[in-house]
Amino acid sequence: MNSPSRNIATINFEPAYENGDAFYAALVEAIDAVGDDRAPEFLARLTLILSNQIGREDVLREAIELSKADILNR
Repeated sequence: MNSPSRNIATINFEPAYENGDAFYAALVEAIDAVGDDRAPEFLARLTLILSNQIGREDVLREAIELSKADILNR
């Protein structure tokens, strides 16, 4: 019996929005506003909100693995 095919996640590295610099500036501003001590909490909350918008566990797991590998391989 063949196992059902499943979608393989593929992370899109192309910007999905027009002004990436403005987004980055807003992100930096928000991190500065909450302060260094609370930045990890802010980033965790933001991650949970955005992951809910993505809504695909396979994509989220791939993003986690790519991010982790990037940090550990530096």
